[in-house]
Amino acid sequence: MIRTYARLSKDRPFIHLINVAVTVLIFVYCCYQLLANERITFSLGFIYVAFTVTLFSKAFAYRQKYLCRE
Repeated sequence: MIRTYARLSKDRPFIHLINVAVTVLIFVYCCYQLLANERITFSLGFIYVAFTVTLFSKAFAYRQKYLCRE
């Protein structure tokens, strides 16, 4: 999954940019809803954000190590 996303981010950087933007928007929305409504269910968005940030960082490391040799 990490290798696939690394290739996707290299071949189609616009899709990667959209994924990062959606992740940031979900984080901001969940932060606002958690502070405004004080409901713990909005903290589930943080799990999604943590998963995607981990995916982004590991894909970046893979991309730097294996895909940037041209």
